[in-house]
Amino acid sequence: MSNAAEQLFFYGQVTDPEHASSLDVLTYLDLTNGGTLLFQAIILTTFMMILLPDLAPLTLTGAQRFIISPVRSLLQSIHWVLQQLSSQESRQSFYRLCYENTQDAILKSSLFQLTLVGVLWFFPSNRPLRLSLFYTLCNKVAALRRGAVPAVVDGEPQPTECETYLWNLSKSLESANEQLQQCMATKEAEFQAEKQRLEETVRHQTDLTSRRVESALRQAKNAHAGIIDELRKKVVQLENNLTMARAEAQFVVVDEVDAAREQFLKDRIVQLEKQLAGVKKKSNARNKKELQTVKDELQTRTDELTLVDVEKHLAAAEEHGRESETQRQELLMKNQELLTQNQQISAEYEAFRVTHEANLQHSQSLETLQQERDAALAQNQQIIAEYEAFRFGLDEAHRQLAEAQFSQVNAQQSMQEGDVAGNMSLAEARAQAEQARTQAFMKEKELAEVTEENRTLQIQVGLAMRDAQRGQERADTAERVNKVLEVRLAQWEEKARDEQTILKRPTASVGSVTTVLQQCQVKVSEQQTTINELKEKLEKAKVASPAGKVEEKLRADFSMIKSMYDREKRARTEDQIRWSKENRELEEELRKLRISISNAKTPRPRRRVAGLASDLCDVD
Repeated sequence: MSNAAEQLFFYGQVTDPEHASSLDVLTYLDLTNGGTLLFQAIILTTFMMILLPDLAPLTLTGAQRFIISPVRSLLQSIHWVLQQLSSQESRQSFYRLCYENTQDAILKSSLFQLTLVGVLWFFPSNRPLRLSLFYTLCNKVAALRRGAVPAVVDGEPQPTECETYLWNLSKSLESANEQLQQCMATKEAEFQAEKQRLEETVRHQTDLTSRRVESALRQAKNAHAGIIDELRKKVVQLENNLTMARAEAQFVVVDEVDAAREQFLKDRIVQLEKQLAGVKKKSNARNKKELQTVKDELQTRTDELTLVDVEKHLAAAEEHGRESETQRQELLMKNQELLTQNQQISAEYEAFRVTHEANLQHSQSLETLQQERDAALAQNQQIIAEYEAFRFGLDEAHRQLAEAQFSQVNAQQSMQEGDVAGNMSLAEARAQAEQARTQAFMKEKELAEVTEENRTLQIQVGLAMRDAQRGQERADTAERVNKVLEVRLAQWEEKARDEQTILKRPTASVGSVTTVLQQCQVKVSEQQTTINELKEKLEKAKVASPAGKVEEKLRADFSMIKSMYDREKRARTEDQIRWSKENRELEEELRKLRISISNAKTPRPRRRVAGLASDLCDVD
């Protein structure tokens, strides 16, 4: 007896539905095609879920290789094709590339090779004359036999069409050869002129570098001599103050305090002499170090210039090589065409072989001339770019020189105002000193005068100590200013090295920004010397006049001079800050100009010449 599933499968219904269960339904589904496929799908899905950790890498690798990579390559190809079709030159290059690839594919195909073998088998390269030429020769022979054409003209046989063609071709090649020789002579003269100009430029740049080194050495020597003179002046001033203090001390009761002060001043003088010797040693060492640094910078700059020249020659050689390779490819294609024509002409007549050799020689001379012309054009573009850079650098240098001269004029004006104010205050101090001296002589025997002189002596000793301390501070300030100027000089030299330009400056004006800075430093030292002289005069006036009002007046004048000096110092500091800012702006503009020059020097794609030019001197 069959079960419920078999009854449902065979008869479509169950005789006893009450005894049917879900297992019978599954059994029925197993008997049908749909159920079989469903069970197989469930089993396969279960196996795939169980083996998912092992199948995932294989699945990803297969998808990457057979789906993602082909799609990515297809998209990149589409993007490249659209990019090539975006401009006219790119479209032409793309069409030419497609044409060459199609031609190569056709030439390398098996069908074409078989066809070519068959054609060469039936029509070899050394085949007889062509049919048209055979008819022409037959007509000529028949005309000669009939007497229609004279066999001899002026004692020579009448030339054939081929001989006439060869004669005309040889004449045209001779004229073209003469034109090429003329063009080569012109290019050679231009090349010699450019070579001479470059040699003069290198020699001029070497002279400019040597002058800069000599200027730096002179500046170091001047700074060393200025520091030594300033220290000597301080020592002389301290000795004068000590002598005056001793002369004043002879009229006062000398006690233990005065002896101790005198000993202190002696020790102070010894200490200052030791400091002077130490400063001399440091200055000598610093000058030697600066000289060595300048020599190293000169050697480094020479090496950099040599390296830059080598890089330029290397870049020119690479560019020339690329252009030569392009021209070689073009000439190879032309050579293949000429070879094909040569085979046809050699099959027609044996004399065409000589013409072919002449054409090969002409092609080689044309290639050489074209290479020289391209090199001359590239060198001309480079020279134009260098000339623009030189002219821009010269304009910037003139502008900076004008600003430096303006700041120098302001500094001289402020120094003259300080001199006038110092002279006026000195005259007033002298007048008041004369009045005070008259009053002092009237009260010479009073004890209060002696006490006042003693107190004045103490104040003078304190002022001498304070002046010595200020002298040390001024020496430190001068050293810091020297360091700042050295840093600015190094910046200007670095900027000049980066620009690698030759600035033709006028001989009547200030040489360079370094010379301007050196002159400003000399002016500052002269102004400092003038201030020191005014201080000495004020000290003498203080010693000669015991009155308190005169001392207060001198102190007020000294404060005014000091304020003027501080104001001038602040002005110079502001000028230095402004110059630093202008230097940074100039360096930024120089960087932009270099970027624009490098962009301008980027080689553009060359257009391919479709055919030969009529004039061989005008070939692009």
